[in-house]
Amino acid sequence: MPLGDFVAPGTLPKPRSIARTGRLIFGVAALYYLAWLVGERDSLINTSGIDVGLWVGVVFALYYLPDLFVVGLTRPRGRRPQAAALVIAIVLLAVDFAAYGSGWAPPLGWGVFLFTTFFYGMIGAAFLLAAALAVPG
Repeated sequence: MPLGDFVAPGTLPKPRSIARTGRLIFGVAALYYLAWLVGERDSLINTSGIDVGLWVGVVFALYYLPDLFVVGLTRPRGRRPQAAALVIAIVLLAVDFAAYGSGWAPPLGWGVFLFTTFFYGMIGAAFLLAAALAVPG
């Protein structure tokens, strides 16, 4: 089902224990990544660059951002959230170069931190809630 194709209520079977366990694991993993982000906040924002592991999380969040808007916020927006996030990142990068003379400075660091924190907090809570309520789909 691509980006917001919902079906009539009651047509999908409730997930079994393996699907609920998978959702629980993904929810805990997303919230663990969120806790790591919050714990490493100062080193992520105030350094000259960030680790490859965080960039993998940022790319994952950017790729699945439209799905977060469809499922989490019930707003089918297509790929526009990705475009908006990239425009914001480019503006923050320009501010970094203008104010600090570097490509990675606190404005872009805070932007990436807030974006990933929002994404993984929403996804983690959604997966835990879906596992607890046995939401089909």
